[in-house]
Amino acid sequence: MGGIGPNVSKDDLEEEFSKFGKIEDFRFLRERKTAFIDYYEMDDALQAKSMNGKPMGGSFLRVDFLRSQAPKKVSTLVAFDFYF
Repeated sequence: MGGIGPNVSKDDLEEEFSKFGKIEDFRFLRERKTAFIDYYEMDDALQAKSMNGKPMGGSFLRVDFLRSQAPKKVSTLVAFDFYF
């Protein structure tokens, strides 16, 4: 697994993934090469998973679902890792 290229910003990621629906929470952890996106709607998160394997900033996205810690939340947490 490689790192996020220096030309990929939080704004770039947020702009790209907001196309799939309304984002409730967005956290970008550059040091861990990961971003976490919490969508309000499950269908939006399912659509965002279509970004798995897509190139961005010289690397490829790996999109996985994580279980939400809050059982009352409707949203799904999605993690994005970058690799070369």
